Amino acid sequence: MRWVKKLSAAVMGCTILLALTGCSYDKTNLEDATVPLALGLDVIDERLRYYISAPVFSKDIKKKSREGEGIAAGLRQARNQEDAQFPGAVAGRNFQVIVVGKKLLQYKEWFKVLDVTFRDPRNTTTNRIIAYDGPVADVIHFQAKDQPTTSVFLRALIDSGSRRSTTVKTTA
Repeated sequence: MRWVKKLSAAVMGCTILLALTGCSYDKTNLEDATVPLALGLDVIDERLRYYISAPVFSKDIKKKSREGEGIAAGLRQARNQEDAQFPGAVAGRNFQVIVVGKKLLQYKEWFKVLDVTFRDPRNTTTNRIIAYDGPVADVIHFQAKDQPTTSVFLRALIDSGSRRSTTVKTTA
């Protein structure tokens, strides 16, 4: 009976030790990752142009966010380009806001462009969809000194406007 208790304790100890060591290799520090929170989509010269805004988690950098942009055939192709533009691992597609330009909404197959955001199960469905009448680049590159990052500011702006019935809160 004594050896059963010792064997059980040894097996439990090994199991816990293996579980703890398994977690130490599969981690990503926030400073080493890029978490895009805002996506902008527009059509310029009949080509899809995307804009990404991601917060920067560093005390040494004065600018609160990093922006990237490019031209792609679709959102899946844009993902490969984003990996080349941002340092570290681009973590997921958990956008808080998706800003869609008026020119893209006038495009006859605009829903096919956004279809990836609805079909991919890794994407969140709680992001706000914002239609903007103007160049989306102006929104994504806007940097207010006394405001939070663009994605946080836009989400709060839409939510507060929805409570006052001046905007419509639309999610994916």
